Amino acid sequence: MAAGLVGSQLFCPFRALGFVANHVPLTLQTQGTETLVTTAVGSAFHVYNCAKLNLLFVGLLKSGEITCLLSHGDLVITASGNQLTSWKRGKQVAVFEGHKSNIHFILSFGSHLISVDEESTVRVWLIQTTELYLEMEFNAENFYITCLMHPSTYLNKILLCSRQGQMQLWNIKTNKLIYTFSGWSESITAVEQAPAVDVVGVGLQSGKILLHNLKFDESCHEFPSGLGPSYCSGIQNRW
Repeated sequence: MAAGLVGSQLFCPFRALGFVANHVPLTLQTQGTETLVTTAVGSAFHVYNCAKLNLLFVGLLKSGEITCLLSHGDLVITASGNQLTSWKRGKQVAVFEGHKSNIHFILSFGSHLISVDEESTVRVWLIQTTELYLEMEFNAENFYITCLMHPSTYLNKILLCSRQGQMQLWNIKTNKLIYTFSGWSESITAVEQAPAVDVVGVGLQSGKILLHNLKFDESCHEFPSGLGPSYCSGIQNRW
């Protein structure tokens, strides 16, 4: 670098947050003019203000470690073992009970909470009342659910992805299978809405990332596969 010149200050570190967070993906929520970030730390979660990264609230589970985390309005929802818990400002609000095995994925969908356990049982809850709205059971040997999402503009529909490489589009209001996608010969590890309507990003076990058009059941673009499955697990941060 030439004498007298200094590097750009545009992306200089501000504060380190990763020292007190584990592998569970963080979640963001907006309250008024504030943006909050929530991270998991074993059996506890921490809520920070994004402006200054001040620690605002801490929630602590009575037992077990947090395996899933999401934000819904002013609530934080955690999964630990086979139990779901909603929190507000670090204090427990409600408990969702009924899963028979450990929960490994949760999704906020309008006024509903969708949870998936290791036996590929899908439960849809009403968040405000904790009432069970719908239950769907899948044969894990044929369709082990690894991830799911709500495609943009697809009313009442969720896209389920499997270890077997297939995807299914379901209407949770009518509890009907709309379409089964041809899929791939390897496990789907991540799925996320692309900027374009009808298009989703699909991450495969090999590390390959595809842009897939749901309307025509065709892949329209493929990204290099040499980056591994850990890269695919974070595709939601790359749109």
